Amino acid sequence: MMDSTVSVVPATQLDPASLAELLNRAFSDYVVAIHLDAEDLAAMVRRDDVRLDLSWVATVHGRPAGLGLLATRHSRAGLAARVATMGVVPEHRHAGIGRTLLRQLIATAREHGARSVTLEVFTTNEPARRLYAAHGFRPTRRLLGFTLPRDRLSRPAWAAVALRPIERRETLSLYVACVSDESPEAQPPWQLDGTVLARLAAPTAFYAIDDAATGTAVGYLVLGRERPAAHLVHLGIVPRYRRRGHGTAALHAIFAAHGDLQELHLPQLIPEASSLVPFLTACGATAEPEDQFEMLLVPDRTP
Repeated sequence: MMDSTVSVVPATQLDPASLAELLNRAFSDYVVAIHLDAEDLAAMVRRDDVRLDLSWVATVHGRPAGLGLLATRHSRAGLAARVATMGVVPEHRHAGIGRTLLRQLIATAREHGARSVTLEVFTTNEPARRLYAAHGFRPTRRLLGFTLPRDRLSRPAWAAVALRPIERRETLSLYVACVSDESPEAQPPWQLDGTVLARLAAPTAFYAIDDAATGTAVGYLVLGRERPAAHLVHLGIVPRYRRRGHGTAALHAIFAAHGDLQELHLPQLIPEASSLVPFLTACGATAEPEDQFEMLLVPDRTP
């Protein structure tokens, strides 16, 4: 039973710096530690449609002890919601705070008309998986991550490409061409869909992958610039041009353009059914040891 000294208050009662500090404390010993400042948190809020006015903070004796952030986004099926993050600081775990926050987030999503609620959880996080399952969430697909070192990248087939810097509008056009025929199980998750792609800005770099022989744009690549590793945010090849070596050639071109770049990282957000999985494996990428489940709740079926 939760202590009566625990209460849940709107997240808007805390300033951004305090929210970021609370998030860092709650995930200090997580599978992937989080280190955000107020600016980082504000960027996540904008990018992922987090609604701080629909999010909650748990307090113990008036001091913040946990938080749950809710995101909402309109789709053809209606309003969708996502538990963007939920965590409790280590010293206040096992007191029912997580359960209370989750119930509050589900109730809030329902009250605002969400047709579904999604979340992601690392497959090794058994306590969180049990909590979500007890509240009606069911795994829908597995999300994988990869690391591709420069010296493990396989040689491309006959294709030669040129990477051409482009604006987001052309990137979105190529993105649609690449994913429109993908199955629902292979579609990018919330954090990588077209809505988010349209919001990315410098230092993220957008490239068209042009066939060197014809000048035709056969795909696109989005790179988050870091050193000595970089975040490969997006990579897509238009279906009719696949299996010709364009994707592998594009990865070689990225490494060639950035001589100090030693690795490309893709976080655990690639659906297992995505065509990127066999492609990256064939290129020499190594799957991350930790992966995630995407879980789904239909609110009107909440226990």
